[in-house]
Amino acid sequence: MNLKSRTGRRRAGPALCSLRSAAGLVLVLLALTSGNALAQDTVWTRRFDTGIPGWTDESGGATVDPFGDLIAIDALWNDEALESTYSYYVMVKYSPTGDTAWTRTRFCDSAAVVAGGIAADGVGNLAVVGSFEPLDDYRVAGEVALYDTDGDSLWTRHIRIDDFTFLGAVAIDNSQNILVAGSNSDISRGTKDALLAKYSPGGELSWSRTLDFGRDTLEQLSGLCLDSDSGVVAVGVSGYRGGRSVAARFSAAGDTIWTRQLDLDPQPAGHEFLNAVDRDPDGNFVACGAAWPGSGGTQRAVVVKFTPAGDTVWTSTFESEFDASTFDVAVDSAGNALVAGSLADSTGRRLGLLVKYSPDGEQVWSDTYRLDSDNWCSSVDLSGPNTVYVTGTVVDSVSENWDLFAMRLDYAPAIAEHAPTRVERMRGPTVMQAADLARITGRIFDATGRRVTGQAIRPGVYHFASETGVAVRRVIATSR
Repeated sequence: MNLKSRTGRRRAGPALCSLRSAAGLVLVLLALTSGNALAQDTVWTRRFDTGIPGWTDESGGATVDPFGDLIAIDALWNDEALESTYSYYVMVKYSPTGDTAWTRTRFCDSAAVVAGGIAADGVGNLAVVGSFEPLDDYRVAGEVALYDTDGDSLWTRHIRIDDFTFLGAVAIDNSQNILVAGSNSDISRGTKDALLAKYSPGGELSWSRTLDFGRDTLEQLSGLCLDSDSGVVAVGVSGYRGGRSVAARFSAAGDTIWTRQLDLDPQPAGHEFLNAVDRDPDGNFVACGAAWPGSGGTQRAVVVKFTPAGDTVWTSTFESEFDASTFDVAVDSAGNALVAGSLADSTGRRLGLLVKYSPDGEQVWSDTYRLDSDNWCSSVDLSGPNTVYVTGTVVDSVSENWDLFAMRLDYAPAIAEHAPTRVERMRGPTVMQAADLARITGRIFDATGRRVTGQAIRPGVYHFASETGVAVRRVIATSR
């Protein structure tokens, strides 16, 4: 999963890697759309496979640098490599046109290196976090590695508080300090606490904090983003069975400002968790994850918005017949939230899922992507106002081979229009007085995608959606 944050806002192996689909492999992409908008146009899709027999390629996260390039992590693992390293990662950098700029491999022949997340700073340096698991030692350390814009290593650091330390989230502040989060386990005490740490741009450990939300079985921070005061907000889970979603805010010095248990799905037998968080233009935070009600129930994707003080503004659940989950979130300049994840079909196979929510928590549209027999989206990143990058994992229908995929989508922060349907018979926009538009039953959105009602509807351009979502029409509201 992608557990990264945006700046200012969230396995010696083979050196040569091959890019499938950049040089002749045609990747079939099927997009199915529901809700109130057309599917976002796909500009390009790339599929990456190291081609090493016995090794599985899986998305380990992605980020966009200040130059609009996408850097994706291909996390490789091999369950049968018991006598040698069984995990390492490859970074792949794509230009905005989809060309491969470079690939870089992080491999250690005496340890397994597991990637957990990636972030870019304001000059294009890349911080990657995860775990470092020596083959001759049962203990595990968290790993923080910094690379320059060409993918060359600047430094690598390891942190181990007790027996097992894993890092799965990273953010970089405006001073190039690197904040990392994950979990720390102490076998002797039988505890697993949440962990947050800060490194200077040169790799010195500034401070580390462990956080106990009240449960011994599992305490983990899985997503980070910066607040407006050089501090950081983290989200994750407390508890293994019957776990609850948690959020916490910390100052730049690592002091705890507040902690919250969000209770997105307050069923005693249920389990819920948050995977990622991002900040909106007003300083609020939007986080995503999933909630499972218990044995026999359907897992539902959940999105929650909360204030800088930790108060919940709204919670939205993606209702579906089959299991759904979300792994990453990105908030655009208008305050709309894009969340990426997976949605199972009737056969148990997964589809890539991308959902857009308005600033008020209304579901604007949802897209599902079938790249092959099984796939899921693990990260979503915005690059400017009109570009979205989505990365994830795709499974081949014939060989069951796993690959990393990346795709670029055209994106509009405002509401897109449907093609005409039998419900929509007029050509062009509808023109009416603003007062009349305010009295119509349905949902009305302004040009930024923000839902408006009543007196907030003034002369201007809007999009009207029927309550059933069947019709979407552009409306010009006049003063008289």
